[in-house]
Order: sequence, then C-alpha cells, then structure tokens
Amino acid sequence: MLIKRDGEEWREPAVSSFLSETALRDILAASSRLLPKSTGPAVAVKELPVSSGSIDVAAVEPSGQVVLCECKLDANPQSRRTVLGQLLSYAGAACQLDYDEFCERFARKLRRPLVDAMRAIADEEWDEDEFRESLGECLATGNFRLVVVVDAITDELKNAVLYLNRHSAPGIEVLALELGYTRDGDIEILVPTSYGEEVTPPKPPRNTWNETGLFDVLEEGCSPAGLAAAGTCGDF
Repeated sequence: MLIKRDGEEWREPAVSSFLSETALRDILAASSRLLPKSTGPAVAVKELPVSSGSIDVAAVEPSGQVVLCECKLDANPQSRRTVLGQLLSYAGAACQLDYDEFCERFARKLRRPLVDAMRAIADEEWDEDEFRESLGECLATGNFRLVVVVDAITDELKNAVLYLNRHSAPGIEVLALELGYTRDGDIEILVPTSYGEEVTPPKPPRNTWNETGLFDVLEEGCSPAGLAAAGTCGDF
C-alpha cells in the first residue's frame, strides 16, 4: 500500500501492521461491529477467564449469542496451527458455565451487570427475559460463534475453517477475521475481511409447539390407540 498527501510523492505508510497481538485485541474489543456476521453492537470484554485460560475477546449479542475470539499475528506460528485448538478449548470451558457464572465473570470485566450494559446498546424491542433464556441456552448447548482474528489470513487457516464448518455440529460456527491495519501520522486505516461465513451451516431454528404440531409428531411414533388416548388428556 502506498499513500500520498497533497504536495507529496507516493510513499509507504509509517506503520503497515499491528505492533502486537494486544493492539489487535484492543481494537476488536472496542469495535464489536467488526465481528463477522454482526448485525449491530455487542457487549465485549477482554481476557474473560475460564478454566482453560483467558479468552482474548468475548462478546455477547443482544440476541444472547456468544462470540469467542482468539487474536494472533501472522508472525506467530500459532496463527497457523494451534490457535484453533486453543479456541476450541476455551469454548469447551465456557460451555461448563451456567448463566449466573458466565454473567458474574463478564460483570467483573465490565464493572457492571451484563444486562445493564446490554440494555444500553439494545433497541427498544429487546426483552431481558428472552435474553436470559437465549444466553442460557447458548451456554448449555455450546453453540458459540468462534472467531480467529489475525492480521493476515493464510490458506492453511482457510482450509481449517472450511473443514470445521463442514463437519461440526449444526449451530457451531468457526470464522476467520483478517484486520489489515495501516497508520500514518494521525490517520489510521482498518480493512476487515472475514472468511467462513459462506460455508457456515445455518443455525437450526428453535422448536415451537402447538396442538397441531404435537399431534403430527405423535401420529408418526404412536399407535392409533396411543394417539386416541393422548387426545383424551385435555387441552394442550
């Protein structure tokens, strides 16, 4: 990349990459809209502690979706190999937490309750009870969005993301986010590029039940006598 100001010649910028993984992590935590598949703001914290270590960036969306991120520079060999294993380890530890435990750890990093922080960024239709239920379900099932955040996506990382998304259980998403960074003087440029969204399987919808749907399922698995008996059990 070359830059040019009025009256100057084209030249390389003063800084063309992140100086540390900490800088990469800090930008992501402060700008949650950069997260792949983001539809709006999320509440994010750095270094969320779990039993297997500290998650670089953990975010919760108003829908109750949990996003776990591990940040690595391309110069770090882990960005090419062990980072995915590390992220899966964090996910395994996070799904051992129930709603109260997770929110307590989040609140310690936020220095205020998670629901208060969520209420401040959510729209008017946001419902706290639905949020609690959805977040609790996300933790119980482990259906997290896992994001490897790097300054350069390698073919090796792309292949690993592709494989995991094709063979993992429905509801689990593994994505890669490349944050290209340039700075010159007081001007900073950030170029986000995500990979994996086009191959992540859709999250299965939550089941909703009514009388018709219940009897359709019963009809497939019950005998006529059993189905008739179910119909005498009162209103559903």
